Amino acid sequence: MQFKSVTKQLSIFSRAIVIVITLLTIASLAVSTVFAFDTGFSSPSNASTPGKSWTNVAYSFASDNLYATSKRTNKQLKLSSFTIPSIPGGATIDGIEVAVEGFTGGLQANVALSYDGGFNYTAAYTTALTGVETTNMLGGPANTWGRSWVPSDFTNTNFIVKLTTTGSGDPISVDRVQVRVYYTPPSTTLSLSPVSGPYGGTASMSATLTLTAGGTPIPTKTIDFYLGGNGIDSSGDCTGTYAGSATTNGSGVATLASASLSGINADNYPYGACARFAGDLSYQATSISGNLNVIGTSTELAAAPATGTYGGTVALSATLTSGEVPVNGQWITFYLFGNSLGSSKTNGSGIASLSNVSLVGYNSGASNDIGASFAGDANLNPANANGLITINPRPITVTAVKDTKVYDGTTSSIGDPRITSGSLVTGDVAGFTQTFDNKDVGTGKTLTPTGVVEDENSGLNYGVTFEPVTTGVINKAPLTVTADNKLMFVGQTDPVFTFHYSGLVNGEAGAVIDMPPTCSVSVPHSAIGTYPIICSGGMDNNYSFSYVNGTLTVSNVTFADVPTTYWAWDYIERLYKAGVTGGCGTSPLNYCPETTVTRSQMAVFLLRGIHGSSYNPPAVGGSTGFGDVPTNHWAAAWIKQLVVEGITSGCGNGNYCPEYPVTRGQMAVFLLKSKHGSSYSPPAVGGGTGFSDVPTNHWAAAWIKQLVVEGITAGCGSGNYCPEDPVNRAQMAVFLVKTFNLP
Repeated sequence: MQFKSVTKQLSIFSRAIVIVITLLTIASLAVSTVFAFDTGFSSPSNASTPGKSWTNVAYSFASDNLYATSKRTNKQLKLSSFTIPSIPGGATIDGIEVAVEGFTGGLQANVALSYDGGFNYTAAYTTALTGVETTNMLGGPANTWGRSWVPSDFTNTNFIVKLTTTGSGDPISVDRVQVRVYYTPPSTTLSLSPVSGPYGGTASMSATLTLTAGGTPIPTKTIDFYLGGNGIDSSGDCTGTYAGSATTNGSGVATLASASLSGINADNYPYGACARFAGDLSYQATSISGNLNVIGTSTELAAAPATGTYGGTVALSATLTSGEVPVNGQWITFYLFGNSLGSSKTNGSGIASLSNVSLVGYNSGASNDIGASFAGDANLNPANANGLITINPRPITVTAVKDTKVYDGTTSSIGDPRITSGSLVTGDVAGFTQTFDNKDVGTGKTLTPTGVVEDENSGLNYGVTFEPVTTGVINKAPLTVTADNKLMFVGQTDPVFTFHYSGLVNGEAGAVIDMPPTCSVSVPHSAIGTYPIICSGGMDNNYSFSYVNGTLTVSNVTFADVPTTYWAWDYIERLYKAGVTGGCGTSPLNYCPETTVTRSQMAVFLLRGIHGSSYNPPAVGGSTGFGDVPTNHWAAAWIKQLVVEGITSGCGNGNYCPEYPVTRGQMAVFLLKSKHGSSYSPPAVGGGTGFSDVPTNHWAAAWIKQLVVEGITAGCGSGNYCPEDPVNRAQMAVFLVKTFNLP
């Protein structure tokens, strides 16, 4: 051998252990231990070369410094009969490794594998030999050369290694070719029957070993059994005490007839039994844990029913027996609604009791939520029991308190009912109120409490008795009657004297008054002057009356051209009295009711309606903002202020059109903005305006409809509004009085 590298010979079979948890159930835990095997290196015993293009082909069988040689490219050497050790059926082929030992002067070899006697080959890997003899390793533990293999592919008949020279240069010399196959044996599954036996005695243990894939039984394998552990550890081994071994039969079943239970207390252990197959060259290792039940002396536990009151205490008890004989000196643990309360020892009668158990935090009701538990001991089986707990509502009495109030139209009372018997549990909050039996004035009225305790259970933790009292008093509410001022002219008959109330409560209207007052002027009042309007005679069960006089003013007609018979006389007079207008001329004083209102006049009317009769706008300054309104125009300051307040922006093109008449359509917009503010927009017009001459797409349709809704107009007659008609001074008086509610 020329400068042959030293390699460590591996044992024919080596393995790595990987633990895989395959099954976890409440009754058992199964663990398979995966052993990854390899066959070790195998050498061929048969070789061929088409056309005898390789020489001394048998020299490739052993490392002996004798070489199979090829001098030309694309020449084949086929090696077979490697006699690879048997691989178990069902094993998984993980990788194939080919070792090519030799040297070269230039040529290399493409190495490919056949699995069917040379009909087909895998993709090839190329050697990287040098002028110094070395061993090239091609493939490896996880390299399957591009295909899936089965164990039968490696028989002497099927498996061939083909070397095909490639490249150029001096000859390639091969001293030895070897093959190693890496595989994982088939996985196995153990099933373990539940194990049961008497305390201190023996138990039979039985486990079945099968192939995981298909469930075929595996015979003649040793199964180790363990008891008293807690399942399987991280390395896949059983915990507990070794109990013995048994060999699987033809059905894969291994049975250990008498496994000792000595030293294991009576109880049920979910993972207390365990079986282990250590694995071998043919099968993977596996372990399983299962249920172990060590049967002690049977016991019976009975929890007695208990009754208490919400927020109070209760005594709990339970009786432990064995075969109807009381068991003395054993600890019983008590629970209430799953909460551990503590433990107590049984007495000679087998009774354990726990007194003064707090019921705070538990709602009233009945349920099977008393728990009692005996853990058992080395010989006595554990036992559990449930009992009925009844928690009764906590009784309290709630009594109304005396209350006196002024009539407010309701039955409400500000009194706070008192708990006169019983008490609340800490943290609970009383939510009690009281009411009068009716809203009307009176004495000796019944006050009745009501409500619940805020106890996070809708008040159901309390049994409440409500006690009414008859000490309620409702006194009359003060009501002021104010006579409305009236105006009449010499020679007219008296107007209807009216009044208004101040002090009605709870949204009540005058219609509730039992006997409304009447108003009149009791002294002669035909001459010009002022006279008191006096109201009296009002009576009601719930109100006490006081009166404020009004004033009747008797005068001559204000405007010579507006007689009292004129249709708008009253509105014009009110407009004059409010100081919004002084008429249209003097000597005599006239109003000019049929004269059209211009846009400049409208500015004055609106601003005085908004701000009052004494209002005067700020000085106009250097400009009005409109090309057709010079600063010396009589209404320049009024027009500019109307714009400032956002009621108008002019008539377009930088003009105001001060002498243009105001139409009824325009007037709707001006009035509503004056009343509600510059940002006001009316509701959508909807399906109709209510007027046949105002379609819904009219520019002022929504404004006109809202003007009607607010009671400022009813239109111009015959179902029309006349939106393009000019507004005269009489109509303006009506609009302004109604819009600004002038007296």
